[in-house]
Amino acid sequence: MIRSKYSSLIGMVIAIILVFGLDLWLNKQERLARQNGEFQTYMIWIIVVGFVLGVILYALSWLALLRSQRSTPISIVFIIIGLVVYIYPVLYLWAPAWLSWLTLPYLYSYDTPFAYDGIYIAVLGFLHLSLPK
Repeated sequence: MIRSKYSSLIGMVIAIILVFGLDLWLNKQERLARQNGEFQTYMIWIIVVGFVLGVILYALSWLALLRSQRSTPISIVFIIIGLVVYIYPVLYLWAPAWLSWLTLPYLYSYDTPFAYDGIYIAVLGFLHLSLPK
């Protein structure tokens, strides 16, 4: 069974990568829908991506809260990384010089799966801190 402190960190990194890929793919589908004028397919993909996002976040919750050991530094890492992912657009606008290495290929906003993933990871970090061991 998985009982390492670091398993939740590995799960968080995998979740961020998967959700970022979903976000890129959904953005590509939106551009195609705007070009073709066919938004019905795009709306179906939004629903599918929502379900996939729910499965990814459920798996991350299960791993972080039930299958890994509690650790204050790991919880703090969850909080910091989750908040950075969530407030990235503001950070990028205020400090483009030191964040230019991590540009997003589309206009990232707060209503994307990637932003939802960031705030969810931060909340998991707070839960990880507050729940008993």
